[in-house]
Amino acid sequence: MIIASAPNMLEAMQDPQMRHAAIVHLPIALSVIGVPLVCGAALLGKRIATLRWLAIIVYLTLAGAAWFAAESGEDAESAFNDLRAPVLETLDRHEDMAEKVWIGAIAVTVLLVGTLIPKDTPRRVIAAVAVLASLGLFGWTGQTAHHGGSLVYHYHVLGAAPELGPAPDDDTAPVNTTDETTEPGESDTDSDDDAAGGPAVVEAAIPVDPEVAFFTSHVRPILEANCWKCHNPQRAKRNGKLDLTTRATMLVGGRGGPAVVEGKPDESPMMEYVREEDPDYRMPPEADPLSPEDIATLAQWITDGAAWDDQPAPTG
Repeated sequence: MIIASAPNMLEAMQDPQMRHAAIVHLPIALSVIGVPLVCGAALLGKRIATLRWLAIIVYLTLAGAAWFAAESGEDAESAFNDLRAPVLETLDRHEDMAEKVWIGAIAVTVLLVGTLIPKDTPRRVIAAVAVLASLGLFGWTGQTAHHGGSLVYHYHVLGAAPELGPAPDDDTAPVNTTDETTEPGESDTDSDDDAAGGPAVVEAAIPVDPEVAFFTSHVRPILEANCWKCHNPQRAKRNGKLDLTTRATMLVGGRGGPAVVEGKPDESPMMEYVREEDPDYRMPPEADPLSPEDIATLAQWITDGAAWDDQPAPTG
């Protein structure tokens, strides 16, 4: 049974979110184990040096595991597109706290090394501070895990992203209003004509700007799939203060200035980032680069003036 399930486990670990869910349990467990070790090292003093060295090893391991968990979290984030404000707020809080777990573990490690000094008074003071620091780190790690658990169990972000549109049986789904009694070959217009005693007045169709239509059908899907999950009003503070969900905020830009220069794709930072070959600087981060076709589409869109439609960006 174990051998048969091994390939399934390996396959599951290829998924960024499943891999992150597995990795985060190690720093949580180590933060729990570390507290009694630090307390024991503080109480026993010089008598059992092995206990202090064991505590040092545990917190060094905790620092490495927490750093690795934070890095795997970046990969997991790139695997979903849930733009609901509560999800993004919880995700930001979880990320901010997770980045500080490994720093706290290093701080406790330094304090534990300080308990190795021979002088009793300084050693006892440092040991007391180490106990408080280990308790604080335990609480901090627990809160970090709580926010991660909220994302998984409350908001259900583990796995495929939720559909943002109405479900097929949703009350907001389109309803067929065609009269079922209409005879073959008879149109609704004909029925209206008969009821009114004359031909119905048909409103002239409003012409669609081809550049706006190009944005809707070709550019909007690229932005929604690759940009909006990070560069939106809820997450702009974390991501260079850049919001790409409206034309106005895109042209204002973030810390680096406008993201797009109308008519000039080669001078637009957006194009520079999607064309970047270095994966550490390329956009979107922690994801496959845009296809040459998508990059050409964005360049053409900017060349034509970066038109925009009046549909709001999805926010959940």
